[in-house]
Amino acid sequence: QTGSGKTFSMAGPADVLGLQQNANLILDEGTGDIVEEVLQKMIKGNLQAQGLMPRLAHRLYDIISNTEKGASNIRFVVSASYLEIYNEQVQDLLSSTVDGLRVREKTDGSSFYVEGLTQRECPTLPDLLNVIV
Repeated sequence: QTGSGKTFSMAGPADVLGLQQNANLILDEGTGDIVEEVLQKMIKGNLQAQGLMPRLAHRLYDIISNTEKGASNIRFVVSASYLEIYNEQVQDLLSSTVDGLRVREKTDGSSFYVEGLTQRECPTLPDLLNVIV
């Protein structure tokens, strides 16, 4: 299935990802409010060209923001992991030291998890985008 567009569908085109990453780096440096607002508009303006993961991340933080504004007693914690399954091997894409992770089923049979998978807390949208793109 080489060249079938899986990465493109999930992440989007490289030029949009480059804009996203550069904008996130500038935002991380603590720019002024006006610059930050312009960068956020650039990122959102390219949302249609982005892949599934960046679009879902934007939607997630929009929902979180709207929910937290409407209810002062609700707070969210977002954490992310990023893995690849290739040739039946699970690779942790956030750690270069972890190899050959194992998929496990919870004892109650309710879901699956990957033992030892790296998780990063993502309090902001740029934090999450830095993990997934």
